[in-house]
Amino acid sequence: MPRRVIEVDGLQWEVSVSGRVTQYVKDEFGLVFTRGILLLSALVAVLLVVFRGITDRLIPLFAVGALLAFTMSQLGMIAHWRRQSGALESRAKLAINAVGAAATSCALAIVVVSKFTTGAWISAFVIVGFVVVFRQVKGYNERTAALRRTDGPLALSNLSSPLVVIPLRRLDRVGEKALRFALMISKDVRVVQVQAEEMDTDDLEAQWRERVEEPIRRAAFEPMPSLVVIRSPYRQFYERFLRWLRRLADDHPDRPVIVVIPELVHRRWYQFLLSYRATRLKAKLLLDGGPRISVLSTPWYPDDADDRARR
Repeated sequence: MPRRVIEVDGLQWEVSVSGRVTQYVKDEFGLVFTRGILLLSALVAVLLVVFRGITDRLIPLFAVGALLAFTMSQLGMIAHWRRQSGALESRAKLAINAVGAAATSCALAIVVVSKFTTGAWISAFVIVGFVVVFRQVKGYNERTAALRRTDGPLALSNLSSPLVVIPLRRLDRVGEKALRFALMISKDVRVVQVQAEEMDTDDLEAQWRERVEEPIRRAAFEPMPSLVVIRSPYRQFYERFLRWLRRLADDHPDRPVIVVIPELVHRRWYQFLLSYRATRLKAKLLLDGGPRISVLSTPWYPDDADDRARR
């Protein structure tokens, strides 16, 4: 039977021609609240361990949470009816919800006071802490949104071609892809190699003329990318590279700088534990590089290369 997907309040549902909802359509993060459910499951497991599996000790926590939810629900309905017109029906419903809110809030206060030392303090402090954190997050998001907001036309002044920098350890397939990409986006490309003690690097100076300059001359491709070798007495790759990069940006204040990072992308999460150099470099550049330095990645997938080699 033909079906179509509709979106209601940000959620996608699959609906048949007859109008019957057949199933929920998963978004890119899976089912809604999946992460929240997993987090709550982990917290419940921690509570069971802390209270040694004696569920009777968890009753004060449950009572505080349940009564607080009832109270907040009643207060929400009071706010709803106050926004409605002054009809008699709205006033009556407001009065009913006000009585309910008063009853549940009194019960909540009694439980918190009487069961505070037997576990209710956990819910009290956790709820207050969450409220404080959520308010801080909301305030930060509002301040950030105000800084980002712009209503004017697109500014097209001071548009200049970027300087492209590629940090390379060796000119392998990963590095070649980054260099080819850099030559397509800029005429000023600089390949940087930091040579330090005990670092797994190749000597690019010995290979540069044969592997880069001669093919570019034969293809009549101009201008020629330059090679910069930075020698470090210790294993100080990030500090030396960032220092050189800031000096380059200061020498060209009217041009943006783009750092193209050759990145070997792994398919499985545990492989990132063994190869994290590119991720760390991106973090250093974003946090310490400054506003004039942009970061791009040229991903290279070994699985795709294996498939092409087999074909």
